[in-house]
Amino acid sequence: MQDIVCSKCSTRNTGAGQFCQKCGATLWPAAPSIQPAQVSAPVYVPPVAYVAATPSPYGGFWIRLLAYIIDRIVLSVVATPFFFILALPTISKIAHEAEQNQEPSPEFVFSVLGALSTFLILVFIGYWLYEALLTSSAWQGTVGKRILRLKVTDEAGNRIWLWPRDQQVLCQTSVLFALLYRFHYGCLH
Repeated sequence: MQDIVCSKCSTRNTGAGQFCQKCGATLWPAAPSIQPAQVSAPVYVPPVAYVAATPSPYGGFWIRLLAYIIDRIVLSVVATPFFFILALPTISKIAHEAEQNQEPSPEFVFSVLGALSTFLILVFIGYWLYEALLTSSAWQGTVGKRILRLKVTDEAGNRIWLWPRDQQVLCQTSVLFALLYRFHYGCLH
């Protein structure tokens, strides 16, 4: 056993006791001698190289939604003058007839329906031409897709031609009309 020296009175005590035999102070074992650590030359660790994620060949939902919103803004800017040319005179006629509390004539009703249907047909044709022609062009996408750097391709990565894009636009439009019809007649009536 090792002798422990009292820190108060400097008396040597046997290692078996916890208190100093002379003054009664608590004995603490001596700290082991600390040897200086061997210092070696620093080792160079190269920085971690972060590898960029491989880009996905497909655009996600949110970026496609943003492209859709941009395209709708572009189409709205183009369609607004047609609305004011075709539908606004009809709306002013409706307001004029309502001020006079007159029953609308059948010719008036047909002119309103004709103006609105002409406007809707022009909007549909404009949407179809916008989607189909820009997607099958060298841009490979609409203005919204071009801004967000999305390209529309076939499975092999090639540009799609007009007829497959026409089929796609007609399917999208028919689904949209079916949903609008179901909402209008299924929920409101």
